[in-house]
Amino acid sequence: MSMLQLHVLTIFPEILISPLQESILKRAQEKRLVRIDLHNLRQYTTDLHRTTDDAPYGGGPGMIMKAEPLVHGLDQLRTEVPELHTILTCPQGRLFTQQRARELAGKEALLFVCGRYGGVDDRVRAYVDEEMSIGDYVLTGGELAALVMMDAIIRLVPGGWAMNSPQMTTPSWATSWTRHSIHVRRCFGGNRFLRCCFLVIISKSRAGVVKKHSDGHCIDVRSCFSMPHSIRRIVPCLRPYSVPHLVTVLA
Repeated sequence: MSMLQLHVLTIFPEILISPLQESILKRAQEKRLVRIDLHNLRQYTTDLHRTTDDAPYGGGPGMIMKAEPLVHGLDQLRTEVPELHTILTCPQGRLFTQQRARELAGKEALLFVCGRYGGVDDRVRAYVDEEMSIGDYVLTGGELAALVMMDAIIRLVPGGWAMNSPQMTTPSWATSWTRHSIHVRRCFGGNRFLRCCFLVIISKSRAGVVKKHSDGHCIDVRSCFSMPHSIRRIVPCLRPYSVPHLVTVLA
C-alpha cells in the first residue's frame, strides 16, 4: 500500500501546522498512511523582497497573487513529484463533495494551491489540473479550504480510521449528516432532559408495509427541510410533493 502524499503551496504555512498535529490527521501521519509537506510560496520568488502579490492590471481594489512564483512552484514540485495532481482553491471552482473526496483519496499525490487576497492571476489556471471550492462563502485564504479537503480525504485513505470502521461498509456512512437525532445513553440533568422527542421518517410501500429507510437508519426530519434535494437523492421513494408520515416517539 503506497503512502498518499499531500502538498500545500501557500504563503502562510503556519496556519496549517497546528491542525495537522492533532487527532486523526496526526495519527494518519504517524501510521505512515499519509505524508504532508507544506511549501512556502515565497521560496519560489526571485525578487529581493520575496513578493507574491501585485496590483491588478487596469486598476481596481485589492491585490492579486502573481503568476510567476505560483507557476515556478508548480513546475518545481511537478519535477520532484511527477504523479502530482494539482488543485487550486478558489470560489469559482467545482464544489467539493464526499464523492470527490473518495476519488481524490485514490490518487498518489495531491497539491493544494492556496489563493489569497483578491485571487490569483488567471494565467495560473492553465497550470493546475482542477479548481475546487468548499462552498458559496468568502474565506480569508485557501488554507482553511485545503485543510477541510485534506481532512475529508485522509479519513478515506485505505487503512485509515474511516476505512477500518464497520460503518464504512454501509451506504449510510457517507450520508451520516442525515441521520436521526442522537443523545448520550444516560442523563442526570433533571426533568428538563428526561423527555426527548425523536422524529422518524417512515413511508408505506406498495404492499402497505411500513419501512424504515437508509438501511435501517432513521433520517432526521430537520434534514428534510434544510436539504430536501439531498434527502430525495438518498431516499428515492420520497417524491417532491409527498408528505412523509412522521412518528413521534417519546423517551
